[in-house]
Amino acid sequence: RYARLVLTAVIGLCFGTLLWSSDIEQIRSTLKTQMHDTARMGLLVQLGDALTDQGSYEEAKVPLNEVLLQAQRMRHFLYELKALKRLGVVSFYQGNNKDAIRYWELALAIAVKTKNQNEYYGIRMNMANVMLVNADYLAAQQAYYEVLHWAETNRRYDQVSKCMINLASLYSALERYDSTRYYLLHSLRTYEKYMTPHDKANVLNNLAVMDVNESKYRALEHSAQTLLDYSKKENLKRFIGSAFAMFGIAKMHNGNRVLARLYMDSALIIQTEEQDDREKTSNLHWMARLNLAAALSKDAEYLRKFCQGSRAIALKEAHSLLDTVIVFFRLQGELEQLSNAYEVLSAVANAQGNPAAALDYHIQFKRLSDSLFNIERDKRLTEKAMMYAFSKKEAAAKAEQEKKDQRQRFVRNGISGILVFA
Repeated sequence: RYARLVLTAVIGLCFGTLLWSSDIEQIRSTLKTQMHDTARMGLLVQLGDALTDQGSYEEAKVPLNEVLLQAQRMRHFLYELKALKRLGVVSFYQGNNKDAIRYWELALAIAVKTKNQNEYYGIRMNMANVMLVNADYLAAQQAYYEVLHWAETNRRYDQVSKCMINLASLYSALERYDSTRYYLLHSLRTYEKYMTPHDKANVLNNLAVMDVNESKYRALEHSAQTLLDYSKKENLKRFIGSAFAMFGIAKMHNGNRVLARLYMDSALIIQTEEQDDREKTSNLHWMARLNLAAALSKDAEYLRKFCQGSRAIALKEAHSLLDTVIVFFRLQGELEQLSNAYEVLSAVANAQGNPAAALDYHIQFKRLSDSLFNIERDKRLTEKAMMYAFSKKEAAAKAEQEKKDQRQRFVRNGISGILVFA
């Protein structure tokens, strides 16, 4: 039994065009020269965006914190808002939702005070992403539709595409995979030219995640390759790491454990460099499963290459990896992933010849499973409420379209009458 992977939501109104490493170095060089404070803050924001887009989250905090302090000293509300929003983005991608919300609430207050609609709706979408992660699905859906309506009305197709991607993440969380694929593919086919490289890579990553969740491991190799090729072209290291992790999962299920481990190790190096804690933890979870499978099946080649030929070492490493995984999932409140980690840990302890520990871990797994059953029941009730809200929205849109059609028919008939009687 495998835990579902989680689709990654995208951030609203943040990134511009991705800068290459040479451009980043040029910005750093320019920042060493004398310039007006406002111009310096603008360059620092660009640097923070570029580093965030590349997944260099800790590095990105340095220029963004400098902008925040300078803007507060100058009482420059726009740059204070920009810095707060981007620091929230960095926190969100690092898995620190509490800090993300704290930064975004401060930014939202400034957006309201300065009547900045663009920033307001961008932050609303970002906060909806946290609602999604926290399983507050109805509130997340309402926020996404609020932003989607604004974006469509104002022809902000870049934000329409982000809403589509995030709605896909929402429906994936509800295990409505047909709707998930529809929103992902629709965003790619209709709004690709409005997407940043980061957002397009996010869609490709989520399509690969869908293959994992639906156990389509042959298809996964193709979707992972598509993600890898695009991420390399655009120099997106974070997504290169994700592609390697996806290849590892595909190879594991397609019977090549050695190659699976090599891909997972490659992913781990990138995830560690990029401080991508959420993806790193997911990868460690899969590595623990891989070690357990190799130990139980006595896979001599795998054990020789990675575990000194010893089943005991493979199981010990799996246990250690799961201990790390459990700490992260517990801190983040990710109960489904935590439940699955305890289930695997129980199997590891049993294979190590420790039935007492195995039973204890199994009890933890069962307790979490019971909690998840109640959450699943609540999720279904939420889904019904969401579908009711969606049906009302769809009916309103249909009625509005019928009004437009009637007006157009009236105009056409009038034009026809003019032509006849002219």
